[in-house]
This record gives sequence, structure tokens and C-alpha cells, in this order.
Amino acid sequence: MSGVHNNGQPLAPAQLRSAAADLRAVIQESVVTVTSPEHAVTVTVGPGNAVMELLLSQRAFRYDGDTLGAVIVETIREAGRQVDEALAERARELTRGRVDVAGLLGGVLPEPPAARTGGVPGASSGGTADDPGSEPLTALEAETEEKVRRLAEEADRQVAAYAEAQAELREITATAVSPYGGIAATVAAGGVLQGIQIDDEMLGHGANTLGALVLSTIQQATAQAAMLVAERVQRLTGPRLDIQEMVASYLPAELRDESPGASRHG
Repeated sequence: MSGVHNNGQPLAPAQLRSAAADLRAVIQESVVTVTSPEHAVTVTVGPGNAVMELLLSQRAFRYDGDTLGAVIVETIREAGRQVDEALAERARELTRGRVDVAGLLGGVLPEPPAARTGGVPGASSGGTADDPGSEPLTALEAETEEKVRRLAEEADRQVAAYAEAQAELREITATAVSPYGGIAATVAAGGVLQGIQIDDEMLGHGANTLGALVLSTIQQATAQAAMLVAERVQRLTGPRLDIQEMVASYLPAELRDESPGASRHG
């Protein structure tokens, strides 16, 4: 979030705290419930593609397992789209359009800054062996120029590492399987549900049991994907912040314990 008014003046600390509190409230309130066209599936989704509730009606059992899985995925995606739209509209008012809040909550890293071109910014044109006619650098100028060069090179390395991490995050997926098999869910970075597989024999369960099994499997895959993302971002940030512990602290204990078993592709 930018701490600047439309007129370019910085926000006072109290105004900045108020804007941050408003944005947190907007995020917490951005919850959408969607029912599939045939009223077989009803889902509730929050920010970051978090599936909070999944209910099946008896109409769900008109489908085979593959079709029901596809209906669930499509219903969740529609709810997520509506959450993103509502959140983006509200957040745009609070951040003056400077922050993609929905994207950040969905695991989308902002684009890295453009790579440097040309020489080191601020480098002196002082004397060198190749240019003996120019005025030689003083010791202090030479030391300063060397520090600037090292800082610029480090910045370039960080930008390259960030771009690499951004590309890797796009390839991360995690797949979870229900306790006794029969249901599998695959989730990408940012909680984006890619697919659900439901074996036909699982349709012998009642609507409440099957819905709960599907929901818990999705949530397990989401937790695994979140930890894989945290692991990659941790390598980018280094030990200064314990990103993995921060993410794990938000997961229920039963999901946190099983997160290392995620499968990664890419």
C-alpha cells in the first residue's frame, strides 16, 4: 500500500494506520458463496482462493466422479473470481490502484524492476590507464566508486534471483489424497485449484461425508502448496525472516504436520 495522498503528499502515521486497518477489514470481508448451475455444489471462498466451505446436494450424485470433480472445480473458480473482483474494487479505492491486493493474496509476485543497462550509475569518468589525459580519481572517489559498483552488482543479482523465484512459483503444485484414497486434489501456488479426482466408488458416501472429504483434501493440498511457496521465498529472502514458520503458524496443526509430504512439479 502506498503511504501517499493523490496529491503526492505522504500520509500522516495515523492516516496510514487507518488505511491499513481498512484494508485488513476489506480482506476479511471478501467472502463469496456460489452454487453450481444445477444446484449440486455450493462453495464458500475467501481471499487467496481459500475454500472455506463445500456442500453437496443429492443432485451431486447424478454425476460420475470425474464430472462431479469438474463441477466442484468450476464452482470454486467462479467463487474465487468473484472474490478477486470484489476485493480489487474495494482495495483500489484504498490503495489508489497502486497495489494488486488480490494478486498478492493469490501468490502472484509483482514484476521485478527492469535490469540495469550501461555502466554503474554515478560512476566517475576519472583517469584510467586507457584515458591518461583525464584527471585521476582521488583515493576517496575511487573507494566510493568501487562501493557503488558492488552495490549495483548485488542489486542485479537480487533482481535475477527474484525473477527466477517468480518463474519457479508459477510451476509449483501440490497434490493431496484423502486418508483412504479415492479423492485427490491438486493446487497451484496461491491456492489455485487445478483439479479434483473422485473415484466413482466414493459416491457411495452420503453428501455430508463426501463433501467433507473433498473439502479437507483441497485444504490439505492448499497447505502443502503454501509451504512449498514459503520454502522457495525463504531461499530468496535468506535467514532474515523465517517465512516458512510464518506460513506454518497460520495452518491448523493437522495440516502443518503433513505439509512436507507435498509433491512438486516443475
